Amino acid sequence: MSAGALDSQTASRRPPRVRPLVLLLAAYCAGVVLARYCPQHFVWWWTLSATASVLWLAAWLLRRDGLAVVFLLLAVLAGGAAWLRVTWNHFDRDELALWAGEALRPTVVEGVVVAGPRRLPAPPPNPMRTIPEGEKTAFELQVGRVRDGERWRRAAGCAVLLVDGEAPAPKIGDRLRVFANLSAPSRVENPGQFDYAAHERASRRTSLLRAADPDSIVILERGSWWRPAWWLEVVRDRGKQLLRRYVGPRQSGLAIALLLGAREDLDREQTEDFFAAGAIHLLAISGLHVGILALGVWGLGRIGLLSRRRTLVCVILLVAAYAVLTGARPPVVRAAVLIGVFCGARLLGRPASSFNVLALAGFVVLALSPAQLFHAGTQLSFLAVATLLVVGRWFAPRPPSDPLDQLVARTRPWPVRAARSLAIGALKLWLVSMLVWLVAAPLVMHQFHLLAFSALALNPLLWLPIAAALFSGFGVMVFGAIFPPLGQACGAVCAASLDLVCWMLREANVVPAGHMWVAGPNQFWMFGTYALLAACVLLPLPRARRHWYAAIGCVWLAVGLFSAGPSRWPLPGERALHCTFVSVGHGTSVLVELPDGRTLLYDAGTLSSPHSAAQAISGVLWSRGLEHLDAVVISHADADHYNALPELLERFSIGAVYVSPVMFRDDSPALDALRRKIDEAGVPLREVSSLDRFATPPEYHLEVLHPLPQGVAGSDNANSIVLLVEYDGRRILLPGDLETPGLEDVLAEQPLDTNVAMAPHHGSGRSNPSGFAAWSTPEFVVISGGHSSMSAEVRQAYEQSGAEVLHTAEVGAVRIRIAPGEEIEVRSWREGPW
Repeated sequence: MSAGALDSQTASRRPPRVRPLVLLLAAYCAGVVLARYCPQHFVWWWTLSATASVLWLAAWLLRRDGLAVVFLLLAVLAGGAAWLRVTWNHFDRDELALWAGEALRPTVVEGVVVAGPRRLPAPPPNPMRTIPEGEKTAFELQVGRVRDGERWRRAAGCAVLLVDGEAPAPKIGDRLRVFANLSAPSRVENPGQFDYAAHERASRRTSLLRAADPDSIVILERGSWWRPAWWLEVVRDRGKQLLRRYVGPRQSGLAIALLLGAREDLDREQTEDFFAAGAIHLLAISGLHVGILALGVWGLGRIGLLSRRRTLVCVILLVAAYAVLTGARPPVVRAAVLIGVFCGARLLGRPASSFNVLALAGFVVLALSPAQLFHAGTQLSFLAVATLLVVGRWFAPRPPSDPLDQLVARTRPWPVRAARSLAIGALKLWLVSMLVWLVAAPLVMHQFHLLAFSALALNPLLWLPIAAALFSGFGVMVFGAIFPPLGQACGAVCAASLDLVCWMLREANVVPAGHMWVAGPNQFWMFGTYALLAACVLLPLPRARRHWYAAIGCVWLAVGLFSAGPSRWPLPGERALHCTFVSVGHGTSVLVELPDGRTLLYDAGTLSSPHSAAQAISGVLWSRGLEHLDAVVISHADADHYNALPELLERFSIGAVYVSPVMFRDDSPALDALRRKIDEAGVPLREVSSLDRFATPPEYHLEVLHPLPQGVAGSDNANSIVLLVEYDGRRILLPGDLETPGLEDVLAEQPLDTNVAMAPHHGSGRSNPSGFAAWSTPEFVVISGGHSSMSAEVRQAYEQSGAEVLHTAEVGAVRIRIAPGEEIEVRSWREGPW
């Protein structure tokens, strides 16, 4: 090997030098994070930034380079913090959100359409859904006025408007009058739950309007057609129409999602296939889509159609136009900046540092919305590109340095050379994909609680059909209107490519252990992991034997496993019982963590979407580090107490499901679906009644107080399983939806002194709250229900008995902690994170 080749290989292994823009972006991000957790007023941050800027200028003029760098970084840090506080807290004094609460409030507003309409199709029929949900249409409305009694008042802010049914077709710029119910975006009510309100606030959408009828919308004035946003919406709609026409009904929804980022035509089953296979990033317009577009345009230009300079200009213009067409999402902006800067550098004949360009893209994205730093999609996008930049140097093609090797390579037959190049390229592609998957795995496990092993083999294989679908889809939108035969041919190729993609995803998802749901690492370990990776890449490491680095890596992995779940690793000597009432709206779900580590879930359902209840319950379980439930008790045969269980059976291992002897006495589609899911999961189904008692250690016991094996006459509610949990002389009572005549049977027994009781039937007045409170004498009463179940009479009945009432719709999830020799601890989620 020659000395030059040795020097080039040594340089390729050398860590990249820290670039100026990388340091500035790191300071900016640090300021954004600091402002998120230390919410000083933005004026304070602006003052600090201005002071540091003046000091930086003075140090630079005095040629104090070290001090200049420090003051510059401090100025950028404080500027990032101030900008976050401005975009997060600074709203108009007439913001419509000031009128909004969690409960629906009838109102009349006027505003201008700034985005939409988006059709949200009705969910597919599901026996577990207690209230059918129809089709909706979504708009974004820039509010101008709100009616206050008989007069109009000025209002401001951006609101999301949801209309039941297919609404009239207002365009961007149209001024509307809307008769709707106003509310604030739903807040976090449980640990581990997605913060939808923060997500909307980061996009400056602070209100939600729900119109029950398309006639609730009145178009007051048509918008002007000369607005650029109006033409963009026209182009998008035309593209959707062409894709629906030429790709066909089977795959047109997926084609629209891949090419335009609009998922309204996708059903949840298709989305779940992509998510479980670790390919959900393909449904979001990302850098992959922009890169494939740029590569295709570059290839067409380089075959002789255009000169090199014109090809570069075309790439820049088309990438910028595509970014605007798809809504300028952060991954698209990042990819557009990267490609635009690199192409511009080649036009000017100047070198471009990859990490500096990536940092510039980060500045652009975070300048538009600094809160994007906390979004998982933005984090994964930049993390994947940074990984590609690092490992790309390792797999860059290098010509043979030995003349003899070069001669041998040239004398091989062309089929051998082609096969060899193809095999090496496929191997490099798989290795790069594997490294990106490994680097992203901690963040994916923490945010999405998914570990998709199938993605290791699937992602490299998907590149070819996805590229074919994208190129042919672009062909449909370009040629479909001007030359229909070519549009039909492109549509057939697009449909066939997407058929292949869907088949590969389905096959990957049925592979045993192809994906698994995990509690995931905690934030401390995840941040530490990426800090160590950044140090390994950016800093020169001391020379040491490889086994020392391997040992450090193994120790850090052990720390991650140990810290994965706080409930799995209790403090030494701690023997506490935890009971968490999950906030699921009008429904019930109670997690009981027993002192010996065993777990029980009492009910799992809601009156609304079963998926939303499953998400809330899963978040609570994962926040406690739980991936297994020893038992699930279903109180009775109402779907709002069990409709989330089928999805939980897919995510968690369950020891047994306990039901009353009369649970399946009557047939219904929901009960049949539940029993089928339990059988498919291989979970034992057992019956319990008031004659049974769970086998438990002597320090605590679980007892079923109701019903008798033969049940009682009346509704399913009357046969609810009443479960008593006792530990250290303290009792928690879970009565389900107990009503007459089962309620009378229970109240006829010896009075039971309890510490915590769940109000029967979500706090319904039909459950005799006065009599139940007098019989159970609780210190705390938890009402598990929605806003519609808030009854002043029921609350007063319990408070008159001396109990403190906590309603999950008001305070979020409620956690009870019972430890020997300590006072019982009751905390709600909205008091602050546990």
